[in-house]
Amino acid sequence: MKALKLTSIIFLLTVICIFSQTKTSLQFTGGIISPTHTYKGLIGSVQITYPLNKTINLYFYSGYSSWDKNKVKILQEWSPIQHETTFTSYSEDNHNLIPIFVGAKINFHENKIFTAFINAELGYSYLTYNYYRNLKEIDPTTGEVLSYYADRSSKQIVKENLWGCGIGIGLSHPLTRKVNLIFEYKLNSYFNSKYSDFFGPEITWSIFAAGFNVSI
Repeated sequence: MKALKLTSIIFLLTVICIFSQTKTSLQFTGGIISPTHTYKGLIGSVQITYPLNKTINLYFYSGYSSWDKNKVKILQEWSPIQHETTFTSYSEDNHNLIPIFVGAKINFHENKIFTAFINAELGYSYLTYNYYRNLKEIDPTTGEVLSYYADRSSKQIVKENLWGCGIGIGLSHPLTRKVNLIFEYKLNSYFNSKYSDFFGPEITWSIFAAGFNVSI
């Protein structure tokens, strides 16, 4: 994990140096990542953008995201002694994600107040988290299932190398000649997760972010 963070930083700095003499910009954003069936977490990223023309921009970004537990619904078959049939638990926690993505941003509307854009991206992410089995808590006198809970002693550290894509939409508002305020929403998913299909609930994430874009 530390090695990958360092590699991302070095790669980003190298890209910045290569394009430092062109009309590039740096974007710093932070916000909320909201994986489906998971509690919300935090995200931060640094992006370098290179304009091809007034409408189309190419970009590269990396960053770091973190969130805690997922949400798991477990169904128990109804019986005369089993009155509750739906239980909520978790099977994962301590999620950490490092993305390395490239993409294209297209400005589709511009006025004096804001510029609206859409983007599409492809890239790689390194994901780590803890996985746990779930156990039943049973009433010994009746045999009724009372709850399900994560067995902390069954902890397994999972590491995934993911390839995926994303789409997004956003607004840019000029603050000064060189600084813009950015608001954006992205939806990202991955092709090769071992635990879910493409755009499946366990591997699809919504990202709400805001920040600043600074011309170099």
